[in-house]
Amino acid sequence: TCTSTVTVQDVTPPVAICQNVTVDLNSSGNGSTTAGAVNNGSSDACGFVLSLSQTAFTCANVGNVTVTLTVTDPSSNSTQCTATVTVRDITPPIANCQNVTVYLNGLGGATATALSVNNGSTDACGINSYNLKDSSFTCANLGINSVTLTVTDVNANSATCLASVTVYDTFPAIRISGDDSVIIGDIRNYSIIPHALSGHNYVWTVVGGVINSGQGTTTVNVTWTVVGNKHIYIYDSVPSTHCVYQHDTNIYVASIRYCFLNNLRNVIPTQPGCSNVGTLAN
Repeated sequence: TCTSTVTVQDVTPPVAICQNVTVDLNSSGNGSTTAGAVNNGSSDACGFVLSLSQTAFTCANVGNVTVTLTVTDPSSNSTQCTATVTVRDITPPIANCQNVTVYLNGLGGATATALSVNNGSTDACGINSYNLKDSSFTCANLGINSVTLTVTDVNANSATCLASVTVYDTFPAIRISGDDSVIIGDIRNYSIIPHALSGHNYVWTVVGGVINSGQGTTTVNVTWTVVGNKHIYIYDSVPSTHCVYQHDTNIYVASIRYCFLNNLRNVIPTQPGCSNVGTLAN
């Protein structure tokens, strides 16, 4: 008789079968998968263990990532297959808004920016853009206006928030400079204050007189033709911004000129001026 040793070897590698998987990042920008998720029915007669080349993913991996699954049996035979992990960022940004105030300029226009309305919006993977709907304002928008800020991250997810834009008009009130007491037949110049700004239209109206020149400008020349309480009126508009500024001044047109004598309360009528008025004795 004799004895012999029979060495039994497992030299057959496993059968590795992979499948593609999708990983959605969380609000912190992190996501993961497992070897078991990528495995798609790998087999070995003696059993096996699995390992995956990459299981953790971040914003830097958004898109398609190729991973390798390794299937190893107890005899250290191994087989590999590859799979695609699609990493997605589907979490929208956190949009935070704040209210702002704007002031109209000399043309009656003002602008609010998306960055001025933004109040610390965040996104784990980064913000690509801020967009403010209705960022331009005119006299038609005086007061409180509701606006929408859209925040879009680097992976095209977006979120919105609402803010109020309060619009104030700081253009100084206009007035008319010129004599407010005249005699019939007097010719006088009247000007708007403050002075002209580009983009303004000026329309003058005179009640009780005739505009000789200057219509459409900041100064008109007027002949007063009717006695009594009369008016000169300026309509200052900015067509591009729908702004309107206006002022009305009362003008008293006398039929005869009255002149004071040396600070006395006595007056005498005289035409056309007062150069012939003398001094009264006490």
